[in-house]
Order: sequence, then C-alpha cells, then structure tokens
Amino acid sequence: MKKTFFYLLSVMMLLPITSCEIDSSHTTEPSVNEENGHEYVDLGLSVRWATMNIGAVKPEDFGSYFAWGETTSKETYTDGNYAYKPTSETLPLSDDVARVTWGGNWRMPSPDEINELIENCNWTYTWTPELNLYGYMVTSKINGKSIFLPSAEVYTDQLSDGTRYGYGAYWSNSAYFTEGFNYIDALYFYQGHFENGAFSPYVGLPVRPVLPVGGDARTVRFESNGGNGTMEPIKVEYAEPTKLPGNTFVKEGYEFLGWDTKADGTGKGYGATSLISTTTDVTLYAQWIKIDISGNEGGYDYVDLGLPSGTKWAIVNVGAKSRWESGAPYAWGETGIKASYTEENYTYTDRPATLPLANDAAHVNWGGAWRMPLEGEFNELIQNCTFIPLDKYDQQGYVITSNINGKVLYFAAITAYQGLDSIESSERFYGNYMSSSCNTVMGYPYELYMHPANYDLGLLWNPHRGSQVRPVFK
Repeated sequence: MKKTFFYLLSVMMLLPITSCEIDSSHTTEPSVNEENGHEYVDLGLSVRWATMNIGAVKPEDFGSYFAWGETTSKETYTDGNYAYKPTSETLPLSDDVARVTWGGNWRMPSPDEINELIENCNWTYTWTPELNLYGYMVTSKINGKSIFLPSAEVYTDQLSDGTRYGYGAYWSNSAYFTEGFNYIDALYFYQGHFENGAFSPYVGLPVRPVLPVGGDARTVRFESNGGNGTMEPIKVEYAEPTKLPGNTFVKEGYEFLGWDTKADGTGKGYGATSLISTTTDVTLYAQWIKIDISGNEGGYDYVDLGLPSGTKWAIVNVGAKSRWESGAPYAWGETGIKASYTEENYTYTDRPATLPLANDAAHVNWGGAWRMPLEGEFNELIQNCTFIPLDKYDQQGYVITSNINGKVLYFAAITAYQGLDSIESSERFYGNYMSSSCNTVMGYPYELYMHPANYDLGLLWNPHRGSQVRPVFK
C-alpha cells in the first residue's frame, strides 16, 4: 500500500462533501464489551477496536492528542518540545500511551492492523454540521459491526483546520525509518481515501486503542542448530524489550557466538543475553564459531594456521581473558598500561627496526617465547587468510580463517586509545594492532589496519596512542 509522508502538515484536499445523519446505534449505543473499564467492538478482525479515542467521553470526540512515544498531552507539539527519542521500530508497551493510560491488554494498533481495518471494512463519510460531527462510520464486511472514527486533525502549535473536509490521522505503534529520517506510521484518511501514512513523531495525533484477541504474549523458541541440549521457550510481552536467557546448548569444538532468526546466520542477530523486542512468535537459532587451539605456550593458548614461516598466533590479546575482549592498550615501546595516552606522558623515543624484547609488551607481560608480531608476519597473515567482518551478536571484529588448513582466529575491531578515551571513528570495523617493526626511514612503527575494504599494514603515525597487542611465537 502506498505510503504518504507528512513532514509537518499536508496540503488540505478540498473535496465535495455529502451531509448525512450519523446512526447513533453505531456510536453512542454500540454492541460492545469492556476491557479494564473501556469498551470495544469485535469487528471479526485480529484485534478488537475501542469505541472511542483516549481522552474522549463519547465516540464522536477527538479526545486527547499525543506526540509519538509520549504519554501526556501538551499545549503545543513541536520538534523543540518533543521529549521521546525513537530507538526501535515498534513502540515498547512501557511507552505506549494506550497501555500506560488504559492498562489491561490495550495498546496502539500496528500498521498491519490498520491495513486490516481499511481492507475489511466499509468506510462511510458522515457530516452533521449542526452537531459539529465529522468522520467515518467503519463497518465490518465480516460481521456488520461498526465503530466511528472522527476526523481528528493534526496538532502542532495549534489544531489544523481540515476536520470539515474529512481529514484525519491516528497514530500506530510503529516507526518508519527512511533516508536518515524517522517517521511514524499512522492511519491517514480524507473523503474516500484511506491509507497508512507517515508523520513526524513530534506532531500531536489522537490514539484509538486496540485489544488483541487472546492477549499479546509472544513465544521465543530456541534451536541448538547442530548443538546438543534443550532450552525451554520463553514468553515475552508484545514489543517489550526482554532479556534473553543465557545459552545452555553445547557443540563440541565450537564456542557459542549468539542467536539469529535464521539458522544460516543471515537473519537478525542477538547477543547471548541481549534484549529482544518482538511483535510475533520467533525462533532463535544458536550460532557457533570454531574453537581452534593447537597448543599452549607459557600458559597461553595458540593456534597454528599452517603459515609458511611457522608463526603461531595467540588466541587472545594481551590483557584479555577471551577472544572477544579488547585487552589492555599499550603505547609502542612501553610495557605498562596508563590512565591516558598522550604525547606528554609517552616515554619511549627510540625507533629501532625491531623493538628489543625488553620493550616488547607481549614478551614482558607474557614471557616465554611470546613477542609482538613483525611487519612480515602481519603481511603473511593477510596473504594466507580470509578476513570476514563480523558485526552481529554484540561483537564487532574479524573472523580470520587460514586458507592453508582452515583453522580460525578472531580479532576484535578495537580502535586506538588517545587521552582517556577510545578514538572515535566514522568507519565501522575500524581496528588496529601494533607490530614490533618500525619504518626507520619514516620514523614510525607499523600497525595492522582493518576495515571492510582494506586489511593492510600502515604506519602508526601516533606511537604514543594505546593500541592492542596480539602475541606470536615460533
């Protein structure tokens, strides 16, 4: 269905209007039931529709106006006084004015439920000037029951004047993200025309609540996806963020990575205990990453990727307890961590072709044969492995698979540290890892530089910055 966008207010469409008397049997005395003190009509659809708007005392009233995600009315509705910041496509029930105001199982309608109302009902325009009554009698094609939707206008700094022309709009519970802008789906109508439109979230619109048949609990199921064990399904409230339980599946030779809505990992991903917000029942499939450990050197695990030089790579960074952690940052040539990384507190000024072991953060902190990688060893890794970016399951980094023996290594995408904080970068997957080699002509060390379009050795222009260290040995 075509979507119409309204950046502020649409140009009013002045169409011929026919006057007719409203059938009071469908408005003031409908055949209804109640939920938590508020009446609804069963139109034979997937949800039951309230007989009146929030804040109304009879079906013909406009009721109260709300900005999307806000639960109290205001005198004006502008971008400047809009307090809610949309963060998800579906409004959580804790921010849904229908649930907050009316309680029970009431909530705002979804775009699909609005479309269902449009497609399965006859819409008859009603105009009774002496009663200041304008709107649509919406009659179910399924069972003949009706609700009345007044032509409630859009509110910004004042109420717009399209009511007499049959113009009206009602919020849905769903945001619509396009080209960097946030819009909210809404029921939009004027005489003879009904659709899902889209409005800026800060404008004031009325709300017509709906009541889901059988309640709104959704089921989340868990599949091991090649692993072993069982996990019981959980129930979550409609669109309400809920923390996932910890994984209890196991798969020999693999580590649990996260959950995905598709078994092959091409769906929506969730971390092990991420918040999930869903409007439908969903099945989550465990995702796994190989655990390749070839041995242990001095208490630290390593993987042998079958590289020509025989270099063995550590599983984790210096200072990290797992492959997913960033570990500790080090300035080039320094072997201890600091509260900040600035030129002023940088102590190592030599620029040898290769760092002495006494100034090698990997060797000093891990001992044994461990040391920082040479420039050539980083290049060997790039030339003999496949780097696959990972930006899912609360992880951001690279799965590095040997083209020689298929074994796997993981590098987290970690930015360098300067001052007190990690350096911000507009590039996703940006990460750098320090080598022990230095370009003595330029006077700068080499570092592994990573982002999706490039995995290469670059120069560490600011050796005082704190970078991650991945140890190696032969």
